[in-house]
Amino acid sequence: MLPTQYEWLKLRLEPLEALELTRAHDAFMTQPWTEMIHGPLFWADEADCREQTIAGHLLHGFVWRESPQGKDYWQAVHDKYAATESKGK
Repeated sequence: MLPTQYEWLKLRLEPLEALELTRAHDAFMTQPWTEMIHGPLFWADEADCREQTIAGHLLHGFVWRESPQGKDYWQAVHDKYAATESKGK
């Protein structure tokens, strides 16, 4: 079974960020199905998990402003990983 985008991210984020991702995930899970479409619930292809960046998964995983942490928190997390990942290329 392939990991969900949520599972993939949880394994790669720092522990505190992974806890916040769990909080966001749990909040999305309480929403009606039509609103959960934007949650970090999508299936990720195994190849995508090996090739895509953490920043890329964060960018496309869910609508940040709808999370309990809000847009500013996830923007900062995204920017941190984007800067780190661009140095590694």
